Amino acid sequence: MLQRKAGRRGADAAELTFIQDLAAYLSCAAQYAAKVTFNPAMYVYEGVRLPLRATPELQRHRRHIYKGLYEREEMDTIRHLLRPDDIVLELGAGCGIISTFIAQRLSDSRNLHAFEANPQLLKTIDAVTAANNVQPNVVNAAVGAREGEEEFFFDEDCLSSSAYDRGRNTKKATVRVLAFTEMLKSIRPTFIFFDVEGAERDILTVPFPPEVRVLCGELHPQIIGDHAASDLIRSILACGFDYLIDRSEGRAVAFARP
Repeated sequence: MLQRKAGRRGADAAELTFIQDLAAYLSCAAQYAAKVTFNPAMYVYEGVRLPLRATPELQRHRRHIYKGLYEREEMDTIRHLLRPDDIVLELGAGCGIISTFIAQRLSDSRNLHAFEANPQLLKTIDAVTAANNVQPNVVNAAVGAREGEEEFFFDEDCLSSSAYDRGRNTKKATVRVLAFTEMLKSIRPTFIFFDVEGAERDILTVPFPPEVRVLCGELHPQIIGDHAASDLIRSILACGFDYLIDRSEGRAVAFARP
């Protein structure tokens, strides 16, 4: 009898848990559907005000934003590792959402130096930073091993660009390239965030000056290959950085000097 009662209590608890999970799922689904349907002009994501109707690029990202999936791992890493007095070098600003997330956490938002190769994203970056009253230094240029010009491939939806032809429906353009080593000398960053669609293989294998204490961002082994990604990690570790396992997930990686 006691065993039957215990078994029934266990079944009731499991059923209650299922009902609670189902209710939570339906609530999230209803909230998501409402956001997609009403398409708010201003939406707050991880503390960043996003004028989603300002540009087509923000509209294309909105579903990921509503689901809470947009650059979540990277934001968590930045939240834990960034200091207010850091000088930040951002390689690949994209739509400026991460840029703004970083700038909000600095004692002076002008200590963020963000570089983006795609000129069509500048309007979006300006819209997001203006909506949040931050003033990072944004430069329309790619970052490479040496200064000059390089052919870049831009996705048709303008959300991604790379020095590598990834076989997508892309268009080509020649962009200005600034030398990474010169940036290290002139900006003297303490914190580097990177999302450069494969260019990390060419630019992050240099010796880092002692003031650089954190490197974090996204690796792209699907572009550069697993061997090149592994070589890059070994090169960073050889510069005295630790690989932060608890702050890394999937392709999002983090390194810090002790």
